[in-house]
Amino acid sequence: MDTTPGMLTAPEVCREIAGVADAVPRNLQITQSYHDLSSAMHRWLGGRDANWCTFATWASKQAGAFIRNDEVPRGLRELLGIEAGGAGPATPAHRSWLLGFVVATVEDVSRHIADGNRKVYAELGPIFARFLQAFGDDLGDAGRTIDDFCATLKPGDTADGGQERLRRAFRYYHAARSVEDAKQRAEQILLANLLVGQHEQIRLQSAIAGSLDAPFDVALERAERRAAALRLRDATRQLLRFVIRLVMPRALRDAKDLWIRAETEFMMTLALPDGTLHLGDDLPPLPDGRSFPPELEQIRNSDLTAFLADIRAARGPASGSGADNWADLDDRMVFIAALFRSRQQDERLLQQPFAPDQAAVIRDGGVPEGKLQV
Repeated sequence: MDTTPGMLTAPEVCREIAGVADAVPRNLQITQSYHDLSSAMHRWLGGRDANWCTFATWASKQAGAFIRNDEVPRGLRELLGIEAGGAGPATPAHRSWLLGFVVATVEDVSRHIADGNRKVYAELGPIFARFLQAFGDDLGDAGRTIDDFCATLKPGDTADGGQERLRRAFRYYHAARSVEDAKQRAEQILLANLLVGQHEQIRLQSAIAGSLDAPFDVALERAERRAAALRLRDATRQLLRFVIRLVMPRALRDAKDLWIRAETEFMMTLALPDGTLHLGDDLPPLPDGRSFPPELEQIRNSDLTAFLADIRAARGPASGSGADNWADLDDRMVFIAALFRSRQQDERLLQQPFAPDQAAVIRDGGVPEGKLQV
């Protein structure tokens, strides 16, 4: 376990971060903590393979870009036709209303993302921290076994509030450290990463679905609020509310294609040190042209083979790694599995997500001024 002053890897520190009320500094500390946990896990596992916290670092940083957004991105405004020269359908008379609608939508999406970011970290951050505390380097608890550690995790399926996937994952992490064969170790770490990732995605399902449904929720809420402000008899107001609930979803279908374009362009991306990935596209190859590092090209581990086959079968006949519908858990998992497998030995993911001076401010609970730099 890393004991460098300021490292956000202690269980009690992780719990404090999860309890921060303000979403902006909380997200920055979550991102920094994920990086610190990733670095400690990376060294503990032998210094070659990325772990789940490595990928969580960049996903959390991407979430932060939306959580901190207090303006509608210019590109989104142009796409919707809010600004002059935009390609969207808005006329000058409609732009003020549409801008208000988009701002409300972005704020709603940001709340869902912030809640998901906190929810996952509040559970997984302290668990990784406790694992490192129990087994890290020479600082592990004397006589502590992996069985003891797993006994602290709740039995049962993730969907029922259990942590059985995490139990399996940390057994694989624990076993991987003592494996001398690099390929066998890489496969065990990949399976551990995927089990944690699947657990995380199940936990996030409601937040992700909520963020993608945000524009339609906002439109319904606004229509109902306007109806409530009218001077009508209670029975008439209830009837109007029923009509809005019946008719509005149908009317909003025409706007759905436009929103999907917008969310694909501005939300369904993941900025990594080697470039920005569009989650609806197939993963680009590694710099050497391969899809996966040599040790993960041909999978031998039977449990890992079964896991990869199961998520492919659950997705259905879709080909490639790109996710057609990010709200669909099975679709997401195919992309995530390909991402974890392809970038597991990409050292660029291990770099600090913020500039050193910014990281120092974040570790102290502050928000750096200016644009966040890597």
